[in-house]
Amino acid sequence: MKLVILIYFIIVNNILNFEPPSNEKPFLETYRLYETNVRQNVLKFYKSDLYISYQCIYKKSSSYLKRNCQAWKPLEEIESGEYRKYFSARKILPDFSKIRSVSMYICIQSGGFITTEVNEYGKYGREVELMDFCQFEDKSMIGLRSLDRALLTAPKIDMKIFRKNT
Repeated sequence: MKLVILIYFIIVNNILNFEPPSNEKPFLETYRLYETNVRQNVLKFYKSDLYISYQCIYKKSSSYLKRNCQAWKPLEEIESGEYRKYFSARKILPDFSKIRSVSMYICIQSGGFITTEVNEYGKYGREVELMDFCQFEDKSMIGLRSLDRALLTAPKIDMKIFRKNT
């Protein structure tokens, strides 16, 4: 029995857990958020559209590996399909036609809250797209656009549960 539990633990942790891209080098950027004056360091993997807190990743030789932090939770749930547990006919649901509203809903349901960067440069006439993040108690955060992209390839929600029985 212990062997079965050990094998299950190894498979779940090694196959289902999302890992940072190992084939690209991230760029470090800092963001100042409305909720705090302390700037947050974020690693950006442009090709895979992964924006995640600096403290959630470490470099080992030429690879980037994940550290234990809460920001991985919504992404792992999307990748494994477990995010579907947040949707039922008895809840107030997001607008499914807008992927960003679904990402925000998953963020909140997984224990995070939405935060947005401060527009530090727009006042000089420069057009700036503000980044939205899903932040957690441990101060880690993941970009909502990372969740948006993951939802495009995620296992889909069975919409039959939302239809009324007539």
